[in-house]
Amino acid sequence: MAPDRQTTGVPGLDDLLGGGLIPGTLSVIIGATGIGKTQMGVHYAHAGIEHEGHGGVFFDMCSRGDSQNHANYAKRMKDWELEFAQIEPHIDFDAFLAGEMKLGDYMHIFDYSGKRVTKRDLDWDEWHDWQ
Repeated sequence: MAPDRQTTGVPGLDDLLGGGLIPGTLSVIIGATGIGKTQMGVHYAHAGIEHEGHGGVFFDMCSRGDSQNHANYAKRMKDWELEFAQIEPHIDFDAFLAGEMKLGDYMHIFDYSGKRVTKRDLDWDEWHDWQ
């Protein structure tokens, strides 16, 4: 049996993906400026709120200050006010691109900010699946 899918918030993309994204997997959206990465992220986060009642996280390593800035874009698309977390230590984007650090080293950013998941946040089955 195929696993349940999570909607991306973009029906046409869900069709191409066989119903959406597979829960528990990592999907990375990369590409050139202006191809729709932020739009995809906002649609995905909005679908999460509507279908599951949970917000999402934008992980941006090089935020821009122009019209495509995530906060401004989300405000125009969904009238959202994004909350920002200041992360220490700051990510050295040049070192990241030069391959001077292992990719896993950057995942520690979530140790410094984010939401802690507790047993109270999950139902019985989810908690035991998570364990």
